[in-house]
Amino acid sequence: MNGGRTGAGRARSAALIATAAVAYVLTLVPIACMPAAGPLEDDALDALTLMAAGADTDTAALATPPGSHHQVTPVNAFGIPVILTGQLDHEHDYQLYACGPGDAGDRWIVEHPLLWPGDRVVVALFDENMCLLARSGNPASRPLVHVLRRDSPRIFVGVTPGCEQPGRSYLLQVRRSAGAAIPRPRPQVAWLNFAGTSNLSVGSYRHLAFGPFSGALITDAYAADTDEIKTAIAQTVLHNYAAYDLAVLSSDETPVPPADCSIIHFGGISDAQLGVADNVDGYNADLSQNAVVFARSFAPYETMHLTPAQMGQMIGNVASHELGHLLGLYHVAEANNLMAEAEVCTAWDLAEEQHFQAADLYPCVFPTGRLNAARLLEDTLGPRSEPLPLDIRAPAD
Repeated sequence: MNGGRTGAGRARSAALIATAAVAYVLTLVPIACMPAAGPLEDDALDALTLMAAGADTDTAALATPPGSHHQVTPVNAFGIPVILTGQLDHEHDYQLYACGPGDAGDRWIVEHPLLWPGDRVVVALFDENMCLLARSGNPASRPLVHVLRRDSPRIFVGVTPGCEQPGRSYLLQVRRSAGAAIPRPRPQVAWLNFAGTSNLSVGSYRHLAFGPFSGALITDAYAADTDEIKTAIAQTVLHNYAAYDLAVLSSDETPVPPADCSIIHFGGISDAQLGVADNVDGYNADLSQNAVVFARSFAPYETMHLTPAQMGQMIGNVASHELGHLLGLYHVAEANNLMAEAEVCTAWDLAEEQHFQAADLYPCVFPTGRLNAARLLEDTLGPRSEPLPLDIRAPAD
């Protein structure tokens, strides 16, 4: 076995030398400080956890700690590949590279060079406003590949170890090429499944099975309010996505559509989460995915004495959040945002009207930058082709 490792090491060294021979190598020396915190894997960022109904957001706990090295280094990534290499000292550290302007149709690829033996890192691509364009939690196995939808005067590449990860060295290859076909927005169907399911696997949950949704799954206090809650859920999801080309159907209206669709299931219970999605699917690359809203996990919020419409809005906001993950949206650090990480909001926030708007990224997505959810949804789904009826509004208003 030792001989095998030695041989593999020689092969890796030869591959790296060959790569470096045709690429510009850039080594970073940190020169400034910026507060920061680190990110998680893509498939670990798709759940909304349980929260205390009366808990206040501890913004100090979310503040990124001081002492992180931060440098914006200019890089010309057009033409030949560019090798970025450096050292991240701890989980809160990150580095940014300014890679010049980008044109619509430019294809950007960030990956580990062939047979790179080092630790994996999280990489992200940002526009001139530091709004997230794309992210990869493991560029060794899943390179970051992104085609710009619109021109940007400045593109940034960021790298960080990840939440609860130690400091590490990194070596990344960045390539930019022009002339790729610009992906067009694609309308999508969301099917709200109130009819139950069996043998369903979503995220880390396997072989889920539960019966039809009813108000009694929440608590007996809502046993007679099933239809009102389901109507409020559907209206909330439709209201939250009213600006985008998303059709919202339910199992009460139609069987599961034969074409590709995002399915949100309502039922079951989790000790730790209100909902979970298959993953964060950038720009809705996979049109057929699943999410679950754990209906019985809302039982602790009986003490809030919500009306059926308010409970439906709360569940509908969670459904919209999980659907957002299936459409490529990450968590943000803003309480009234539909993509808020559970730590930054309370159950009362969920029971009120929430919105998609630009907000700071949750630190475990990336230590800096923002998520412009409205623009990403427009790029992913396109604007709604037909206006909604005037009576479609948040049901608890």
